[in-house]
Amino acid sequence: MLDYEPNNRAAGARLGGQRSYLSTTFVMEEFSIMSRTLPDEINEKRAENGKIYREAKAKGDYASAERALLASWSLFPEPKYDWDSTRMFLKTVSELYLEWGKYSDAEKWALNIFKSDLGPYDPMPYQLLGKIYLEAGQEELARTNLIKAFEMGGRRFFAGENPKYMKFIQEQLRK
Repeated sequence: MLDYEPNNRAAGARLGGQRSYLSTTFVMEEFSIMSRTLPDEINEKRAENGKIYREAKAKGDYASAERALLASWSLFPEPKYDWDSTRMFLKTVSELYLEWGKYSDAEKWALNIFKSDLGPYDPMPYQLLGKIYLEAGQEELARTNLIKAFEMGGRRFFAGENPKYMKFIQEQLRK
């Protein structure tokens, strides 16, 4: 049985913006356009690497934390950007490099988030890029990305973040 899904923006956008009478299952299997879950055996290995990553990061051993994350990334089958956990994994890698002060690497991994199954109104990659650019001293790029994240996600999206980012946005909006 086929379902009418008028609110499935991801499927509609990838099918040329036309309404589709395709079930989500059909779209996933026939067109491979929706995110998929990684097999259990891969997730188990990722969990092991995740433990190593967290322990190393807690000790400030960024090189070991990086190795654990890159080992996990190597487990993702191609196409790597089509898995449901890709977006958050890329964010984790980018945040490691941001904390480590490796801004070029942080930017590279954050930009890769746009290759994943990203919703059209997801402010996360813009916020992350804005933080990277601000820390790297690239204020104009920080302004563009942080304001875009703020416009998409509002003040609540910045809850739990360092207040300096919200302060920066407020200063920029006053200009």
